[in-house]
Amino acid sequence: MNNLMISDNPPSNIGHINIPIFIPEEGCPNQCVFCNQRAITNHDVALPPDMVRQFVNSWLEKSNTQNKVISVAFFGGSFTGIPVKAQEAYLKEALKLKEENIIDQIRLSTRPDYINQDVITRLTRHSVDVVELGIQSLNDHVLSSSKRGHTSQTAIEACHAIKAAGMHLIMQTMIGLPASDSQTDLRTAAEVVKIKPDGVRIYPCLVYKDSELEDLYLKQLFTPLTLDEAVTLSAQLTLLYEASAIPILRIGLHASSGNQALIAGPFHPSFKALVETEIWNGLLKNHLKEFYGTNSVNYEAKLIGNNITIKANPSVINHAVGFEGRNKKELAQLFHEVRFQKENSLNGREFETTVIVNSAS
Repeated sequence: MNNLMISDNPPSNIGHINIPIFIPEEGCPNQCVFCNQRAITNHDVALPPDMVRQFVNSWLEKSNTQNKVISVAFFGGSFTGIPVKAQEAYLKEALKLKEENIIDQIRLSTRPDYINQDVITRLTRHSVDVVELGIQSLNDHVLSSSKRGHTSQTAIEACHAIKAAGMHLIMQTMIGLPASDSQTDLRTAAEVVKIKPDGVRIYPCLVYKDSELEDLYLKQLFTPLTLDEAVTLSAQLTLLYEASAIPILRIGLHASSGNQALIAGPFHPSFKALVETEIWNGLLKNHLKEFYGTNSVNYEAKLIGNNITIKANPSVINHAVGFEGRNKKELAQLFHEVRFQKENSLNGREFETTVIVNSAS
């Protein structure tokens, strides 16, 4: 019997409810090549500030709020770039809800170049808790090719300013952008680790209708990552962030996030499950190679015909088996019998394997 544990953040019994208030296109200083915000959010018109309370109450009536941290989240655009008067109106309504203990947190998303001291002061004055920055990349060539309109230094300075003000920082990154490659994306992730955000989101670059990237794609000037490439790279990033105890809030876009306007790119409704499957596939194969000898000429011959049992925590057993049974199917090409068992004493990606020699083989 052999045990293997990979560093993982333990599951929390405290859940979160983000009440999303979308403000599409508002305040964005330029159109990045990959962006068609209306397609991604499925929202064309921003909710008026005087409707925030009604929207929040309606959302909560339909939600199980027990043991949940409840946040009002201004998403969908560059919140700190909309007119100051509008910012103040939205934040004032959210702050009232927070002071009345109807919500616990206020969070928003914005761009690095719309963070300055005046913005920081405004956010802290309205008790904003979390700022999500659309970093996308920390490589200047990639940022320029995507027409982000700012440098990596601007992004780094914005991150430090948010943290220094006592707000939580979430960094949104995108893999497979124009002029990028896997090594460039990994270097961006390494820089993210140095900043030590309170969480990250990993999104693959997708080609949406009516975006500049669509034109580049149709002219064969841009090739998106394949699904396999995006999954493999996302698995590498996941392990990198987990090793540094940085929570990953999301991997891949939500299944309903404008996929009706999707032209090309590595979209999959179960993208995270594919990434977890890839991680487990590597863990299991590496474990068997290590146990039987990586350099052994007869490595696979030693496995063929035997039986194997793999134990893992119930919360991750499906990932161990693999999306649509991928990992189990691959192991079944070597072993006579492959069994997966739930074991509550194992945590995260800990697992135990037992290989029994089949006398009939």
